[in-house]
Amino acid sequence: DGAKADSNMSSTADELSPASLLAWYKSQLRKRPLTTKSLSSAVIAALGELLSSALKRQRLSARRLLIFFAYGGLFVGPIMHWWYALLERHCRRYGAGTYGLLLRLLGDRLIMAPPFLLGSIFFLQTLLSGSVRGGAKAAREQFASVFSSSIKLWTPAQLVNFKLVPIEYRVLFGNLVAILWNAFLAMKMRG
Repeated sequence: DGAKADSNMSSTADELSPASLLAWYKSQLRKRPLTTKSLSSAVIAALGELLSSALKRQRLSARRLLIFFAYGGLFVGPIMHWWYALLERHCRRYGAGTYGLLLRLLGDRLIMAPPFLLGSIFFLQTLLSGSVRGGAKAAREQFASVFSSSIKLWTPAQLVNFKLVPIEYRVLFGNLVAILWNAFLAMKMRG
């Protein structure tokens, strides 16, 4: 009986190993790429809100948690899914060397980041404040500082992402970095 219990525990541990989770994620990417990336983005965005609440020692708000979940699933996941595919399609001919890497990084930081950040602030603040005007005002007022912070975190992160991470895992890698980024955004949205 004890041997059977040990075998079951070992089997469960094997099923939850990083390698098996990555294999499961990869199979989900093949079956449902957009849904998989959107759901993982939703969970990561919600984790950022959880981390923000813990760091600020504030009571967790189910409403804020749902807003960040929606932000990840409806905004971040779909946009990043299409963005990485588009970027790769346009930069593939330049290869994975220094020039191709630089083009991907500049495209991401200069073409994608500004409207994405404006959209992020607007999306979150519109839902948090319940007002489109509030979202637009926040986007105008917070963009410069959020963009400055994004350059510091996301430039080195995207350098690693574009250099080392296969395209199918770039949204996932970005999501892992985004745990910190979403905590920063959640704290910024708290004021």
